[in-house]
Amino acid sequence: MSSKSRHRKPSVDFIAKAQQFSQVEERLASAEHSLFEIERNLDSSPPPRMFFELGIRPSELDWISTELGEGIKSCRKRGHDETKLLNRFSRLTVAALVNAGHNTSRDNSFWPVFWEQIDVPKSPELAAFIRSKLRTWMKVFQLEVFDNISLGNAEYVMRITLHVGIPSSEMKELVMDSKTLLVDDDDPTDGDREGKLLVKRYAAQGSPRTLSRFSTHKPDLATYMFARVVEYVHYSQVVEDWYTTKEFEGTNGLPESTFNDLRQFLHQGELTASPSRRTQQKVSEEQPHLKLDPDAGKVVLVLPAVPDEGDNLSWIIDAGHDTFHIEPRFENSHRQFRREEVVLTTPTRQIHVTKSTTGETYSLRFMGADFPVAFFGPDFSFCDDQQLISRNSLFALAPVNTKFTSADGPDNNLVGEELQFITWRDWRVYTLENLLEVRAVAIQIQDSKGDVSRSTTRGIRSSGTRGPEWNDQVETVTDALGSDMGRIYSESPRITLPQDDAQWDLRISYLSLLGEKSLVLEYEDLQEFAGEEFSIFDDSFGEPWVGRFLIELIKDGLVVDQKSFNIAEGLKINVSYASADSFRYPDINLASNRYGKVYFEAMSNFEKPIHVPFTGTKAIGDTEESELFVVSSPEGYELEVQLVPKLLRFSIDRTDIPHSWNTFPCIIPSRYVDDSGQVKIQFPRRVEGAVVLLVADSRARNKLVKIPMQARRNRHLFAVPVSELKSAFGAEVHSLTLSVGWYNQTVRELWTSQKKSRQTSNGADSFAQFEKAYNSFLLSPSASNSTIMQLSSSVFSGTAGIKDSTVSLYGSTLGKSTLRGHLWPITAANAKPQTISFDANEQATLPESLIGAGPLALEITAQDRSYQNHIPTIPTGRAIIINQPGYFIEPMDDGSGNLWGLSYKLSGISTAPTASPSEFVDLWERLAPLRNIDFRSHASRIVLENLEKFCQRSFDQDPRAILEALGRSNVRVELQIGLSIRFGLFHHIFRNQQDTLDEFHPVPWVGVLGEMNDLVALSYSGHSTRRSVEFSDSLQFVQETGGEPLSEILGGSYATEQEFVERVLGDVSYCIMLEDYSQTISGLSDINSERLLTDEVAIRLGWAELLRNREEIEKIHGLKYLKDLAIKLIPNIEQPEVHSYATRLSRFAEEHSDPHTNLWTWVPTISVVLSHVSRCHAHGVSGAFERFYKLESGTLRRWAAIAALCPTMTTNDLLREEARQLTVSNGPLPEIQSASRQ
Repeated sequence: MSSKSRHRKPSVDFIAKAQQFSQVEERLASAEHSLFEIERNLDSSPPPRMFFELGIRPSELDWISTELGEGIKSCRKRGHDETKLLNRFSRLTVAALVNAGHNTSRDNSFWPVFWEQIDVPKSPELAAFIRSKLRTWMKVFQLEVFDNISLGNAEYVMRITLHVGIPSSEMKELVMDSKTLLVDDDDPTDGDREGKLLVKRYAAQGSPRTLSRFSTHKPDLATYMFARVVEYVHYSQVVEDWYTTKEFEGTNGLPESTFNDLRQFLHQGELTASPSRRTQQKVSEEQPHLKLDPDAGKVVLVLPAVPDEGDNLSWIIDAGHDTFHIEPRFENSHRQFRREEVVLTTPTRQIHVTKSTTGETYSLRFMGADFPVAFFGPDFSFCDDQQLISRNSLFALAPVNTKFTSADGPDNNLVGEELQFITWRDWRVYTLENLLEVRAVAIQIQDSKGDVSRSTTRGIRSSGTRGPEWNDQVETVTDALGSDMGRIYSESPRITLPQDDAQWDLRISYLSLLGEKSLVLEYEDLQEFAGEEFSIFDDSFGEPWVGRFLIELIKDGLVVDQKSFNIAEGLKINVSYASADSFRYPDINLASNRYGKVYFEAMSNFEKPIHVPFTGTKAIGDTEESELFVVSSPEGYELEVQLVPKLLRFSIDRTDIPHSWNTFPCIIPSRYVDDSGQVKIQFPRRVEGAVVLLVADSRARNKLVKIPMQARRNRHLFAVPVSELKSAFGAEVHSLTLSVGWYNQTVRELWTSQKKSRQTSNGADSFAQFEKAYNSFLLSPSASNSTIMQLSSSVFSGTAGIKDSTVSLYGSTLGKSTLRGHLWPITAANAKPQTISFDANEQATLPESLIGAGPLALEITAQDRSYQNHIPTIPTGRAIIINQPGYFIEPMDDGSGNLWGLSYKLSGISTAPTASPSEFVDLWERLAPLRNIDFRSHASRIVLENLEKFCQRSFDQDPRAILEALGRSNVRVELQIGLSIRFGLFHHIFRNQQDTLDEFHPVPWVGVLGEMNDLVALSYSGHSTRRSVEFSDSLQFVQETGGEPLSEILGGSYATEQEFVERVLGDVSYCIMLEDYSQTISGLSDINSERLLTDEVAIRLGWAELLRNREEIEKIHGLKYLKDLAIKLIPNIEQPEVHSYATRLSRFAEEHSDPHTNLWTWVPTISVVLSHVSRCHAHGVSGAFERFYKLESGTLRRWAAIAALCPTMTTNDLLREEARQLTVSNGPLPEIQSASRQ
């Protein structure tokens, strides 16, 4: 077994390199050179080699086959000799041939597979040319050519297929023979004996076809590979969790494709091993996956529902620059952890999701390695193959100014529509159309001058040329979803198998409501149906198909595809809507703004009856969005049906939470509305007529503004910019009520229909008058409308107090609104808030658990029974601190209270306690919700002082352990640096009080900060030589995660980034002068998500964050104080490079600001100076004239507010200063100095 390593270098992606070129021959030349490099750098085996020893992945072989085919078609189109292309790219041609050999299932099927894979018509002439050149090409590639060996009638085909090694079609026999030999093996962990026996057997019996020849002509290599297979078969038999355990790393010496086939075959064999296991197996066949919501402008990571197996479930997500965990809620009714969706807040190339109950990690590819783009299918699912396009229409997520055109000519634009992607600034969703009509897609990003700054290509592969074709375009149950939120089919989906001579089997398993999987039916030898579409669920049975079923498609003994379907054969649900619009929306004419009613009835085929738990017509309540019931077949198979009537959905982009759709009117605080966002209306069907946003000022009843909305997505989505909404009313608006109005007909259709009925609305005598009334939304009898939300700028600015068990409000009110309070104990502010309602005297009863629970944070909101209320999840900057004696006693699982836990320690009742190591993570998660509270009152400052003193006592114990606990906590990474500043963590140094040999921390900035300290500790303890591998690994981690500047500083270079930043300052100065920041922000952003923590890309992104958030930064209370403090501290900076850099940044700020405007320009100066001061103080490094003092609490609070808006810049400055002060206080690391001199 492979052992774990502390650090692993990423592999080179030769496809990403090749796809930077727009011409197919350029891509082929790049890939040919990459294969040459792979061959040249392969030290493990001397030539001649077998192709599988090169380690090329199956997906890479697929790409090579497609690109080679494109090259051949390009030659034919231009009248060029295609044989010269194959000669020029001989390594790629051999690779494409081996790929065909890997997928060949029967004798004499090699060439049909080859032509299909390269998508070129059959050509006997080209096949003859390949045969004539094959031996020469293979010798160029330094591959075994099997000279002087009889390979039978199919000599050339066998020469190729031998280079596959162990083909998928023969894996079954090898595994079964391995298991037979293991029965009598006295040392099953060493498979060498079995390897030799298998070679003898296959060579003697002459079968299987490829394995026998492999054993005959390459006995030593065959022995080695068979032995490794036997060892892993034994491992799968003795280790219960062999399939999910992380303890086994590597491939046990097997090629990756062979190892994957082996694992899949063994796992599949376990799933079908015995009837008893089939009936009781718990499954969650759905895996974490990505899904696009183009209308909302977000990508979500979908975490599937997981059946209860006795342990609490937590999903640990590593999304590159963001690491966090999700603990899904448990649903008692289904005995499972519920499905969760997590919005991805930053681009990343890969996402790793670990399931705590099994330790299994799922790795999801996201952004392309060669270009920042991700493709999603028409069903919004992430395309498995991001290199080869096989669908006619797709969604592409890419930066703004990306162009998608045909590679044959830039005039052929493939973008049908461009949608805003609000989650990531400067990104867009592009709808791509007519893709199968072009040869390849050229993708380019243009800069502000219109010049191409980045480019790549994606090949096109015709849909259905390989593999099975699923057809789910069959009848479904109206307005109904299954428990997996998937459609329910009333008739069977269909499938077409390819005509490829493989053995195809199909297995149907029932997934019960409790998540148990049991085999229902298995179809074998389906080759006779190849090329013909047939029903998956055979309708010839006397009983109806009812339930959720997993369909596994098996090719030559291996599962190659699987899908799950909800089916209730013959079920019909008739849904009736109260409105004429055939969908549901809040009705402003009903009391309390309720939904219109919905009625439904369920029926089934009388020949195949389905049991429905009700008879006749049933209604969905006017406040309910869905109805849940279970249908069943006479045999007892059940399906959960969630009736979800069609609903109008609407939203407004916000700054405080990710985008979410609403279906019921809600009150939204105006301060959270994103000025760069949109108001969006999503209709469940196409709306032909005009759609208008109706906006009313609650203080001016007669003022109603009508704003036409722009149609998107085939007139299902309508949007209007928030900026247009605000410009119509100005900044002094107290409250706005938003409604949407729409016509179901175009103006011409409505005019015609009314003329036929001899009536026109609004007394219009001419079409021109009618059209004017239509556009002004005056034809109310012909229109529909609905209230969607209220934007409220009302803020409670009074105070509050507690007497006995009563909370009383004093001072400011919110008019006639009923007030609600949301309460958190200060010492446990990460808990869910407890809500209270205030009476007419503005008093409310305190919940029993909060009486005598110490200081509380109180957030006030207005309550309106016609609207859903906004419930804050954490205290905001407007929270009121209410003092009371005591402390919060946290409930425990056994019903008792935790008297002496972290709440007691945080309360300040005793000045002695500190947090124990087991409480470090919990401490950070309690501090995080307090970051926004403004502790201004005298009473609240006492509360804050107690918190800060406790933190310092706890931090003093082991700052390094506290730092690493912050990284392990559920505080999002972008908030961690600001939180650590806020509570004084950077007053400390981060020496490792344990052994420095441990795993790298998964959060990059925490890991780099720690490893820099470990490098210094190893060097100056004299252990860097004795533990040279550890030192080298740590240094490599710092360089590859933090950036080369950090290792250079540790080696004695005190240079700052001033030279590079000078160029950035020029761009920023220009955009300030023009008062147009958009192009500069776009140019500075890290669109590839490939930044390190302190490299030039990170510096540019830090400035992009500053420009993007400049208006929010201007609102930070005390920003001028920080500016004045930085100016005061600069003269005391002794290190000349830092002094020069800080002085240059301050000159830039002085040039572009005055005492009252553009104070944001001082943020880079503030960040550099305060980072320097805090790390100098921690390491005991003096200034030019005097020692630097510990930064005060108020300074930390203001600096933390900046860090929350500029985390990349702050992280860069702090890490550079940490490296600099480690070097100043300890001296340069001689190991780095000597390496740099070599």
